[in-house]
Amino acid sequence: MTVHRSLSTIDADIVTGGAEFFEELDVLTCQKLWCEVIRDAFNVATQPRGADTLNEILVAREFFRPTAHFHTICGLAGIDGDWILPVVRKQMYAADVMARMARRGVKI
Repeated sequence: MTVHRSLSTIDADIVTGGAEFFEELDVLTCQKLWCEVIRDAFNVATQPRGADTLNEILVAREFFRPTAHFHTICGLAGIDGDWILPVVRKQMYAADVMARMARRGVKI
């Protein structure tokens, strides 16, 4: 069986155990999902909540490195990874400065 594949379709036999059909995926829905992944990682990396563990924060910060994995996810989200990296780095630096000031008792 030959199935035409494109970025906007998914081969449903992965899900259905070999059924001979495929479903259209909404590209915008997929982009929104990957944007949420990036946004959640950004929030944990720059504004961790009390429920975020140190490991989760470090993983989120590690995510924002210029790797093939990062650029693939940015591509799936429809954004330019090279554009977002310096923005995120500035925010992580600012978060670090604020945390150091808070530890020293400096009120902002």
